[in-house]
Amino acid sequence: MASADIRGTRLAWQQMGAGPDLIFLHGVAANRAFWFPIAMQFAQLFKVTLFDLRGHGYSERAPTGYAGAEMGRDLLGLMDALGIERASVVGHSYGGGAALEAAALAPHRFTKLALADTRVQRLQPEMRLDDLEGRSGFEQALVDRAGGPA
Repeated sequence: MASADIRGTRLAWQQMGAGPDLIFLHGVAANRAFWFPIAMQFAQLFKVTLFDLRGHGYSERAPTGYAGAEMGRDLLGLMDALGIERASVVGHSYGGGAALEAAALAPHRFTKLALADTRVQRLQPEMRLDDLEGRSGFEQALVDRAGGPA
């Protein structure tokens, strides 16, 4: 298993195929195996890179947190470590958020960006229980226990 020390955290990665670079990022509670069947097909045309986000799969847990911005910087760091100047990137769910963070930091490093089931938290308003019409008994119990606005 290949790994690289990226920003103080060991990230597990693998590559397959040859051609233009294509990187896949998995979502939370998954790992690079999520993409493996698809990656095998794309490896016929691309050099595919899969890696386990920090705290997932064979990658280490990180003391600096798991925010999308941290994982976006990890992506750019891994690209540097592997000598990937520019790549097409596909991100699923939380991995898509990490890809967006990386693209915002270094748009010139991305040839294409594809997102699947990705929530863009910075563009969505914060939603609170008080914003909803009616509450379930469970939601009301949480509000009562917290003793403040929901």
